[in-house]
Amino acid sequence: KKAPAAAERELPSPLVQRWELRDARLHRDFPAMALDSAGTPWVAFIEHDGKADVVKLARKSESGLEILADVSVSGVTHQPAITCVNDGSIWIFWGQVNARQVVTLRARRFANGKLEPAETIAQSEGSDTFADAGTDRAGRVWIVWQSLRRGQADVYARWLDPKTHSWSKEIRVTQSTGGNWEPRVAFDKRDGAWIAFDSSRGGEFNLFLAHVDLDGNVREQQLTSSPEYEARASIAASPDGKGLWISAERGRRQWGREQRGHAGDTGLNGEKRLLLGEYEIASGKFQEIPVPADGKPAPRSAMEINLPVVAADATGKAWIAYRYFTQTRWLMAVTQYDPSTKTWAQPMEVPGSAFGQDRHCTLARSSGPMLLCWASDLRTNKTAQVAGVYLGEVKAN
Repeated sequence: KKAPAAAERELPSPLVQRWELRDARLHRDFPAMALDSAGTPWVAFIEHDGKADVVKLARKSESGLEILADVSVSGVTHQPAITCVNDGSIWIFWGQVNARQVVTLRARRFANGKLEPAETIAQSEGSDTFADAGTDRAGRVWIVWQSLRRGQADVYARWLDPKTHSWSKEIRVTQSTGGNWEPRVAFDKRDGAWIAFDSSRGGEFNLFLAHVDLDGNVREQQLTSSPEYEARASIAASPDGKGLWISAERGRRQWGREQRGHAGDTGLNGEKRLLLGEYEIASGKFQEIPVPADGKPAPRSAMEINLPVVAADATGKAWIAYRYFTQTRWLMAVTQYDPSTKTWAQPMEVPGSAFGQDRHCTLARSSGPMLLCWASDLRTNKTAQVAGVYLGEVKAN
């Protein structure tokens, strides 16, 4: 007889407390979180009832996470983004497949307890999606996204004037030949926005950073130029406004060329590791931070790292949350890097985080504790289950 499998050991948790939105009849996935001026978390996510998707809006209340509104019409939706504005309103963005089977970028404002009519932010011959959103110091809402209208992926941006309540014209951020993918936005203490993205120009994936002025002027800079795959960036401004933390995946050499698919037993995620760097705004210099465990820091033995996200706390530490693969499923871990001591904290595993790959999470902090939002189907092996949305308060290690 086969010996029974050993029970997986329970590890210390980084969570102080946790809230959830679960329903065995409804698949809830792809959450995005933002904090309002009072530090209250707002979450946009996709709910699937077995027939169609609907983008939902939820808020953390005294009783837990509560759903407030159906944001989208029923259909096929893609990756919501959310931001909270100084006037107390909430903007939600998402991709929605139209009658031509093309993804269009939609938006709705939630204010005074009500949803306003939906707006179309971008609609072209190619899909407009993979959006990220944020609000700058002057209360301007920025939306950045990826468009395929040129037959390749390009990064675009728009911003909302808080005085006139009108959107800027589209700003085309990337001009080069070669796909430009999955932009992420952050702000310093000046006007304009910083946008991190990856590009396959030259036949391999590298990280790029662009600063976009209000008048549409774009200054672009390449951050990495190694033969290894570097992509799917996350970006956060330091609390003093002088620097930017940027995290990303690093993977197999020349993955964008003949190695785009499987190689040996490692699959599409072969050799993916964590990349972290600090960009000094004044000098324009990007400095990578050495990552322990050969780029795969994890509470358990990790085969690959997936979709790291970064946030900064009030002391200047960088917090990173990411998925890591161990045996049969993707779990989540949280760690911190302290630039004052140049040391990493021991990674801690997020309980109730098991899922498949390519599921983003959100780390965010205002004046209170660091908060983490993620999706999980609580699987115990490779078999998919019904997912829910989770929110947790995270403690420093």
